[in-house]
Amino acid sequence: MSTLPGFEAYYDMWVRRMSLEEHNLVSRAMHYGYNPDPNVKLSSEAAKLTTNVLIAEQLDLPVDEPVKIADLGCGVGGTALHLNQLFPKSSIYTVNIHTPQLTLLRTFPNFPVKQIFTLNGDFSKLPIALNSLDGAYAIDSSCYAMDKAEFYTEVMSRLIPGRKFVIFDVFNKRPPENQLEELLLKYSLTGWMVPSWHNPNGDNIFNTYTFFDITNNVMPDLIRSYNGAKDKITQNPDSIMIGHLQAIIALYHCIDLGLLQYGLLVATKF
Repeated sequence: MSTLPGFEAYYDMWVRRMSLEEHNLVSRAMHYGYNPDPNVKLSSEAAKLTTNVLIAEQLDLPVDEPVKIADLGCGVGGTALHLNQLFPKSSIYTVNIHTPQLTLLRTFPNFPVKQIFTLNGDFSKLPIALNSLDGAYAIDSSCYAMDKAEFYTEVMSRLIPGRKFVIFDVFNKRPPENQLEELLLKYSLTGWMVPSWHNPNGDNIFNTYTFFDITNNVMPDLIRSYNGAKDKITQNPDSIMIGHLQAIIALYHCIDLGLLQYGLLVATKF
């Protein structure tokens, strides 16, 4: 997986936020939060932890058996740390192309060194044996795959038959119909250094999959983020942060216009 120009600097900014500003100190998450009932708004941190629980539920693995799970584009490992508690006999492989995020993960207190294994590399070329994983997931991260079909194929080849790959991310809903929509879609990508969003059909790679539109469940956290971005964007001189805030604002408008949706794609290997 090659990355877009600015990717390293963008995630260096995230590492500074997570380490120096103690951003999302409870969840240690960079992803959006999930509200099981959209009418009952959880706090941002609680919703992010609920996203992790949703992933665990979809993986549908035994909690009392040794299982091998891959966290693809793991950020600083907040979800891996949480899933390690939910699956106490698990081995979790955290894969990230950006070394400083993994370095920060290993410095966290009580890091379970015998159960979480940090792999610095390309999640489209996994250093994991074929047919060896009990589960894999990607939360707001697999959008960085330059070639989505190649990435999906790679992950599925590593799964044991009958096991699942779970994607929690932004998905296309319809093509833009005018220049304003094209510009909004562009801003939703470039500020986060993302090459493209996913398609709900998984680019026809998956033999068996289910797609859930979870936009309403993510919207409370997205609206919170959108309101914060509007307040901050005129006050921030940093170009990387401005792009980040523009992406948040653009994503909200793209979802509001029906261009994009938040989705949960669960693919089973047979």
